[in-house]
Amino acid sequence: MRLVTLCLAFVVAGVGSAGLRAQNRPDFSGAWIDASASGALAVKHDGKALTFKYEPFSEVVVNMDGTQTTMPLPDGNALLVKAAWQGSRLVVTYYSPEAGQDIRRQTWSMAGDGQLAIETEFLGPPAGRGLKPTPPMKDLFKRR
Repeated sequence: MRLVTLCLAFVVAGVGSAGLRAQNRPDFSGAWIDASASGALAVKHDGKALTFKYEPFSEVVVNMDGTQTTMPLPDGNALLVKAAWQGSRLVVTYYSPEAGQDIRRQTWSMAGDGQLAIETEFLGPPAGRGLKPTPPMKDLFKRR
């Protein structure tokens, strides 16, 4: 009986903590302006997808279930994009079939002052090309 009670306690604790993690996930929906006033970002975020458009670029749709979506590029190529939660941060990864590797990773989070923070890591170039890696960038957006 003691073992059953202990097992139930772990199950209840696990379910409860999973619910807290889900509650701590921010909703990025809204109209945002780059803190440097250089661009506008429109975001629709629901339980199934994150859709965003940073002017003047095309709209990007990312499935929230971890499956890949295709992001067409102006040159006719495409990237494969997927998202995964890491705590209260959303990590969006861009894979280039042409390069055969992940080329960019964005981490979306809400800053303490209510701003949307997007940190971008550039994961290329492939070894042997003699190019220097691009340092990470952090963009802050305020609600309109």
